[in-house]
Amino acid sequence: MKKLLFVLFVMSGVAFGLISCKESGNNVLDDQTTTTELSGTKDDTPPCCRVMCRMGSCETYQSPCHCTCVAGLPVCGGLGNGGDPAQKGEVPKIVVKATQAMMPLYDEDADYIEQTLHHAGAAQALRNIKQLFIDNQYVLSTPATIQAYLENAAVYESFIQTQPQEVIDRLSSLE
Repeated sequence: MKKLLFVLFVMSGVAFGLISCKESGNNVLDDQTTTTELSGTKDDTPPCCRVMCRMGSCETYQSPCHCTCVAGLPVCGGLGNGGDPAQKGEVPKIVVKATQAMMPLYDEDADYIEQTLHHAGAAQALRNIKQLFIDNQYVLSTPATIQAYLENAAVYESFIQTQPQEVIDRLSSLE
């Protein structure tokens, strides 16, 4: 009985989280996207949204409050809405995290993109993001690292938007 109540509690929390999330129609979302929208600022309160993806997680602390996964890559801030704040000179208050265990995923996807899909730019963008994580102990939070991340994520997202669903599914897969 306790297990059943626990499962129902967890399922209701998941259902609430899914209902409270918003998706923009022009984004490439993964099936494994878990987005939570919260209110607050970076100072003492939680982020306004956060997402956990195949190759990391991110959270944003200011408008635009938008968090999503783009074929496995976490993207927070304005990039997922079609506007790249890094190109406008605005660096949003976001934090992007990954783990050491995720780093081989960047290599695998970069190799697949370069060797099978023949897009060196998108492959290099993933390699650049991987190196940013390694150089910064897997947490990107300074304006310079966030700007570099967003610039590379924009290259990757532009490439992903031109790909068929089977490529997106392959890059989004947790396996």
